[in-house]
Amino acid sequence: MKKTIMGMALLASTLLVSSAFNETTFSTEPGAIAPLISASNDSGNVALEQMRGDYVLLSFWSSDDAQSRINCNYYAQWAKRHCGSIRHLAFNFDEDAALFKEIVAIDALDAANQYNVTGDTASRIIRDYRLNEGFGTLLIGPEGRVIAANPELEALNSLS
Repeated sequence: MKKTIMGMALLASTLLVSSAFNETTFSTEPGAIAPLISASNDSGNVALEQMRGDYVLLSFWSSDDAQSRINCNYYAQWAKRHCGSIRHLAFNFDEDAALFKEIVAIDALDAANQYNVTGDTASRIIRDYRLNEGFGTLLIGPEGRVIAANPELEALNSLS
């Protein structure tokens, strides 16, 4: 009986220690590796892993969440003025693709950087980026790690 209990304790501690060093554990905390994300729109496909070496702003928004829409527009306008020094990608979670396209046009967003995700893709992104509490914007560094959530423009200006 003692051997069984000791074996289980050893297994539990091994799992606990090994999970602390597991790079695939997703978190949106600064320093965490950004989960892989890919999507497509009328302009083509995008994959975060292909942008290693660059700074990337990832905005997550929905027409149901007014603040996330405002924030997405805020970062999109900043990125437009800074001519690609930091790439801006926005992921929209509206089920209605026509509504999404209308909002992109009304808000004068760069459609090439806007991705409407639904179904399993949307569910995976929400899970991996822990967006259950709401949407926002993340700054991802050249090595693929999260630098900041909803970064201040001064911080972005210092990188551009």
